[in-house]
Amino acid sequence: ADAFAELLSPIFDSNRITEYPGRDLIAELDPFTIQDLRAALRKMSNGKCADEMGITLKMIKYVPDKLHYCMIYLFNQMLQGRRTEDSWRRTLFGMFSKSGDLCEATKCRPLAILNIFYKIFSKIFYNRIQERLDKHQAPDQCGSRSRIRIEDELGIFETIASRNAKYGIPLWVASLSLRKAFDMIQ
Repeated sequence: ADAFAELLSPIFDSNRITEYPGRDLIAELDPFTIQDLRAALRKMSNGKCADEMGITLKMIKYVPDKLHYCMIYLFNQMLQGRRTEDSWRRTLFGMFSKSGDLCEATKCRPLAILNIFYKIFSKIFYNRIQERLDKHQAPDQCGSRSRIRIEDELGIFETIASRNAKYGIPLWVASLSLRKAFDMIQ
C-alpha cells in the first residue's frame, strides 16, 4: 500500500507554481466575509477525518464567532498577499484496503488528508469563482462540472457511436482504467 501511495504522490505534488498571463482575477475578488465562511462550512460534511494537527471540520463549525472572524481576517490577508501557509502544501497520502491483498490496486482506496483551514479557504475561494469558471468552459467539457451528469454524456457517446456504425465511419475512443494502469504493485 505504501508503494502505491508513493507511486501516486507526484500527481498530488503542490510545490509546482504555474504562472498564467492575463487579468488578475484575484485582485477583482471582494474580501471574504463571515457569510462566505458560514456558507462554505454549511456545504462541507462533518464526517471526515482530522487533519495532521487533529482538527476536524466539526470543531471549526462550533467554535465561537470570534474565531470565525479571525479566520476571515487571516484568509483575507493571505488573499491580498497572494501567499498561503506553507503547511497547506503538505498532503498526507495513504492507501486503505477495501479488502484482501494490498498489492492489488482495485482493492485499495487512496486517502489524502489536507489541512482543514486549507479546505475551508479553498471552499470559500471556489464558491466565489465557480460562476466565472463555468462561463469560460467549453460547452462540451463535462468532467467535474455541476449540473452535468455522466448519464447525459454516455447518451451523447451512444448517439455518436451508433451514427458512426450506421455510416461506417471509424470511431476512436480513449479511456483510462486505473485497474489496468495500476494492476499490480511490485
